[in-house]
Amino acid sequence: MLAHYKSDVEVLDFLNSYAGEAPGAARYSAFVIWGVRNKTSFLSIMNNPMVNDRNIELVVYQISDMGLSDSYCKIYQNRTKAKNDLAVRALLLGSDFNL
Repeated sequence: MLAHYKSDVEVLDFLNSYAGEAPGAARYSAFVIWGVRNKTSFLSIMNNPMVNDRNIELVVYQISDMGLSDSYCKIYQNRTKAKNDLAVRALLLGSDFNL
């Protein structure tokens, strides 16, 4: 699905539609792995106005759980303007961004 996505909203619907065990772990894992190779698309999706606090928390949890913190710290190192970018940066660095 991620290889052929047509819109940011389509991906967010995909992530939010999971209702199984461990809320969305498999889908969020796939999204995080895909994001390392598709930085521009990943950042666009993460900054979509439909992204909620739960999305951000689950993405950062998967980044950490999968050992990809270094890769994502590099992606986010110069992202200092958008609210969602700042929230991801704060969580990657272990601080609270009032989520």
